[in-house]
Amino acid sequence: MPARLVLFLLVLAASALHLPRDARAAGVVFRYLPGDPSLSSGVVTANIETGRFLNARDLAARGPGGWGLSAPFAAEFEAPGSALYGTATQALSQPLGPRLTAEVWVRLSVTEGRVPLLTNRVAGAGAFELGVEGGTPYLSISAGGRDFRVDAPAPVAAQTPLWIAATARFDAGTQQLHLTLYVNGHRAATQAFSASIPSPYSIEQPFFVGTEASGTRAAPVPTGRLTGQLFGALVRDYVAADAYLESSVPDDGSAYFGLPAYHDYDLATFHLPMDQRIRQNQSVFRHRFFVPFVNDEFVPQGVATRVNGGEALVYVSYYHLTRSGNTGLRRSIVAELDAATGHVRRAFRLMGTLAYSHAGGIAFVKDALYVSSSSTLERYPVPAYQGPDGPRYLDLAADADGTISVLGRASFVSEHRDTLWVGDWRTPAHEAPYLYGYPLDGDGRAVRNATPRIYALPRNVQGVDFFRHRGETYVFMARNVSQSRGEAEILRVPRARLARWTEPAADSSIVVPYGIEDLSFFPDGTLWTNSESSADYYQKSPSGAWSVFYPFVYSLPAETVFGEPAVITGAADAARPSAEFGLEATPNPFTDTTVLRVQAARGPARLRVMDALGRHVTTLFDGTTDAEARDLHWEAGNVAPGLYFVVLETAGQRVVRPVTLVR
Repeated sequence: MPARLVLFLLVLAASALHLPRDARAAGVVFRYLPGDPSLSSGVVTANIETGRFLNARDLAARGPGGWGLSAPFAAEFEAPGSALYGTATQALSQPLGPRLTAEVWVRLSVTEGRVPLLTNRVAGAGAFELGVEGGTPYLSISAGGRDFRVDAPAPVAAQTPLWIAATARFDAGTQQLHLTLYVNGHRAATQAFSASIPSPYSIEQPFFVGTEASGTRAAPVPTGRLTGQLFGALVRDYVAADAYLESSVPDDGSAYFGLPAYHDYDLATFHLPMDQRIRQNQSVFRHRFFVPFVNDEFVPQGVATRVNGGEALVYVSYYHLTRSGNTGLRRSIVAELDAATGHVRRAFRLMGTLAYSHAGGIAFVKDALYVSSSSTLERYPVPAYQGPDGPRYLDLAADADGTISVLGRASFVSEHRDTLWVGDWRTPAHEAPYLYGYPLDGDGRAVRNATPRIYALPRNVQGVDFFRHRGETYVFMARNVSQSRGEAEILRVPRARLARWTEPAADSSIVVPYGIEDLSFFPDGTLWTNSESSADYYQKSPSGAWSVFYPFVYSLPAETVFGEPAVITGAADAARPSAEFGLEATPNPFTDTTVLRVQAARGPARLRVMDALGRHVTTLFDGTTDAEARDLHWEAGNVAPGLYFVVLETAGQRVVRPVTLVR
């Protein structure tokens, strides 16, 4: 094979590996993970070597003697001798199908010719093929005696990490087959075809990975077509949610290129797939990127932004927390993200007093990062970027002249008008929280021995930032409201309402997913934050996973923050349903029927069900309600399994509840 700047540690040369497993997790019909055969479907392999894969640029963090971060596993394919296929042969029957999602994580060494990445075709016959032809990704489907195909508009590059996904969905009502391709979290192509497809639709097995086959399904003759590294392959018998498929991977060097590795549940155990656990929200987001470094047991906390000429960057700070609850085993880090792509540009390790701190808040001021924690503000000068060929992982030394002790715990920090604003996260069980303003000198260093300005804060605030809009300065405060409802909020407070002894009253609030942390504005009014709900500890901890999963660094556009009437309301609590207005679903998840308890004031109301793409599924109620709670049943026996949204609307209020239908 051609020389590559990689370190590939071979730990297993597997020939004809048989795994007698055909068990299924929820929605998963096939899965191959090179690093863990016990979590894979049964497969047969030939001339495939698996082991740790390291790109040269990640050696400093993931190689021997580095930062201690993990390297992903990959399967090394070299056509034509490398082949892989599943052992299962029983066909899958889908009423009103096809419905499927196919995904591969791959790094191609050769893009010429046709490379089937994931298919069930034998001797040309079968339901689908996801592949690359002449470097261009494609999805082809055979159904109803016809062949359908959709191609991406542009080729992909060799020697780059590629998450290629595709979905197929047949709408029996409109008699249309929808095919969609995704590349690295972006919708590359989509097309609807008029089709007449008999029911049930059969998806035959086995599945082939990087391989085409002649012969028969019972006795396939495989020929390898893939030359490169495969990091994972997955087939699901439903259409995955857009929130998952259309979120950019951070390319942080870990498993799945940084997409959270929560596919890795035991196939024999029921767990909702990752895409069906993502919490939806009514707010309009501009950007949505998967949080990097969560596969390395880091918990995201602070957020800072920097716009300088053509550079638009977002910084996220982390502390280390293992699944078993140990903290501080690795130094705290800060990731530098390209705000346009979500890719990690650089990562920094803290080497100062706060090296093992919670790193709860960060602010970028004059070429330096301020980190707040443990009653300390510590300044870390950031070296100039040396381009894509420069170092990707750097240790940051603290500036002794820029470090000060502050009042309170310093749970978060932001900068506004030459002042560092430091605040505390406090629950009702703690003493009252405050926001402290410390002046900066002309070099961007905190003034020592300065008397801070002090203002009272509400409880449970996770971060603040300031922004001036239409002549008035506002303070925005992030706080989590209810994990059971999956809700957090961003309060907007006119600066003039800050006071020393009394909590300020917000003039509006924006409802966002639970798990919110720090806040930071771009100059154009785009507001950035992140959720810690993606952290390994909160999703796979033995003590019990969070019920909320919103694994993103994300932003809200200025029109949402300042002028979207459907999201920003006239009173601080108006964005949340009142006690007289609500919607609950029991059970959830459910198999065929769920009971929807509706609480609304007397007047017109409508209860609808939408799918994950926002399409109407059914209307359960459209009429006049009294003031009493009522139970409505959704009989979903003829609906495909997956994530749905139940929407309750009245003349002045709206609430959305996600429900999951399983089989």
